[in-house]
Amino acid sequence: MDSGIRPLNKSLRIAMLSLHSSPLGPLGTRDTGGMSVYVREVAREMACIGHSVDIYTYVPCSGDVTILYPDVRLIELDHGRKPEISKEALKDYLPEMIRALDRFVLHHQLSYDLVHSHYWISACVGTSISKKWECPHLITFHTLGLVKNRTTKGEAEPEVRISHERQLMAGADAVVVPSNGESRHLLDLYGAASEKLHTIPCGVNKVQFRPADQRQSRCALNIDPAATVLLFVGRFAPVKGVPTLLQAMARLARRHASIHLVVVGGDGEQAATTAQIRSQADALGILGLLQITGRIDHEQLPLYYTAADLLVVPSTYESFGLVTLESLACGTPVVATRVGGAAAVIREGVNGILVDRPDSTALADGIERVLDGIRRRQFSPQRVRNSISAYGWDRVASAILSVYNGALQRQKYY
Repeated sequence: MDSGIRPLNKSLRIAMLSLHSSPLGPLGTRDTGGMSVYVREVAREMACIGHSVDIYTYVPCSGDVTILYPDVRLIELDHGRKPEISKEALKDYLPEMIRALDRFVLHHQLSYDLVHSHYWISACVGTSISKKWECPHLITFHTLGLVKNRTTKGEAEPEVRISHERQLMAGADAVVVPSNGESRHLLDLYGAASEKLHTIPCGVNKVQFRPADQRQSRCALNIDPAATVLLFVGRFAPVKGVPTLLQAMARLARRHASIHLVVVGGDGEQAATTAQIRSQADALGILGLLQITGRIDHEQLPLYYTAADLLVVPSTYESFGLVTLESLACGTPVVATRVGGAAAVIREGVNGILVDRPDSTALADGIERVLDGIRRRQFSPQRVRNSISAYGWDRVASAILSVYNGALQRQKYY
């Protein structure tokens, strides 16, 4: 790759690595969540401002190349194995992933100005391949193994992940983090160099996510128009706090006869995690108040946000929490634990309430307070939506582009 000095106004060719999870994977399932939305939206906005992006994934394994948007391609590296390799097993295939990526690039005579890796498995590959290509390497971790283990019962991220994250942090040209809390985790727990960290909050597609008539949305989803509807959207991982939400629901059901909880996400009716949620709800006496939809297409999510009275985000750990922005963009207030980007986004009395403790009592109290505010018409949809006017993906991409250019200038790759 040419390492001579070039002007900063050139169009960049960007390689994004999302190896353990395809941006086209089913959102809400075990290994596919907000990161997929983040990768797609940032890539699309980069293309809108004149750059080209190739997103590489190692799952499934078809070897297909898909045009996601103009100047954005999704490339599935063919590893010739079926069924798919699990996320936990992928660490054993790092050399093969590196070879597959390098082989594809050489075969198609491609070159890139920089590599942006998403998640630690991708970053392991990105570190190696960026050295070979002589270009900067940027990382967005999305979650951190050490933080998951410290904050959430039931999480057991392996030491090999945590060890790799420390090494990757030290070797990266820059690290993009979505919240001040995540930046503090990297500084305090991983010994990160502060000059490498760039805090850039996530965004939301405000064309896709917008207010709509609640009654019409409920009619479309066959939800009782008179019910008090709480909504959860996300994976059924321990960090997402679904058991705590169910316990809070049991408390609320004693005071609200019409309360109903819609849970969007999961791996389907036959999955063990779904069975566990149903079993807990049954033991708490609220199974009849619970609707589990399974995963739904991202394009259908606005219908659920606008049908709900409020969104509940009971997580013990989030790097940011995209569902919070999506709900607010739809004009639906949020009750969230004080993790990730919620502290910067949620403004009490304007668009929701922050809960300081991730326990069922505090969560139920927070929900009660927002429901009271709704009854008093405190949370108008337009007021809630206006509260996140600065959180567009175009601003996210522009800020990340500045980090790209800074890395290129510092390393003199231009």
